[in-house]
Amino acid sequence: MPSWDHVIEAANDFAFAKAMASTDGEGQARYNRRRFAAAAWIPGAILVAYLAGSQESWAIAMVGFGVLLAGMYVYAERPRFGRKS
Repeated sequence: MPSWDHVIEAANDFAFAKAMASTDGEGQARYNRRRFAAAAWIPGAILVAYLAGSQESWAIAMVGFGVLLAGMYVYAERPRFGRKS
C-alpha cells in the first residue's frame, strides 16, 4: 500500500506558497477568506437551488446565484473601490 504522506505534504507546501506569494503582506488573510468563501458556497448554492426549485422560478435561481457569486467575490477579494493600487 503506497504512502500518501508526500502528496499531502506537497499539497500543504503548495497551499502555503500560494498564500504567501503576495507581496502586500495580506496573502494569508486573503487565502483564509477565499477558503471560507469556498466553504460557504456549498450551503449557499443548496439554499438558492432549493428556493428556486420550490418556487419553480428561473429568475430566483439566476438572481440568487448572481448575488451569491458577487458576495463571495467582495468578501474574498476585498476590491479596493476608488483606490489606486
